[in-house]
Amino acid sequence: MPELDPSPPLPFTFRDAYSRAPRLLDETAAVTRLQALVGDADSTPDELREYLLRYAALADRQAETTGDQHDINEAERTAEQLLNHDRQHGVTAGSTDKTTRCGPATAAAATSARNTPPGTPTTSANLPAPLAKGSP
Repeated sequence: MPELDPSPPLPFTFRDAYSRAPRLLDETAAVTRLQALVGDADSTPDELREYLLRYAALADRQAETTGDQHDINEAERTAEQLLNHDRQHGVTAGSTDKTTRCGPATAAAATSARNTPPGTPTTSANLPAPLAKGSP
């Protein structure tokens, strides 16, 4: 996979954010494999974060592509889980304002997550399942 520029110029568009992302079908397969890995009791917080990050991005792409309310809700939910996981583990990657420009669902989730108490746990027991409805 090509190296991604960690700090694209702002503001950037949805198309910019995912311009070098894997095809949806390939990423869905990768997220499904990650879900199996993090469902294991021996998974690490880093493995869980990779799953949540990639799933949130995949769900965001799906929501932007379809515009379907179910897909938008799923993208918001997965982005909230990623934000909660990062808070729980003290992970920061810059201001929320930078991350909210990737897509409409991510922006809504970031707004909602600001009201979520820090330390709200994200565990493999409440992981989102890979996209079902509307998946390509």
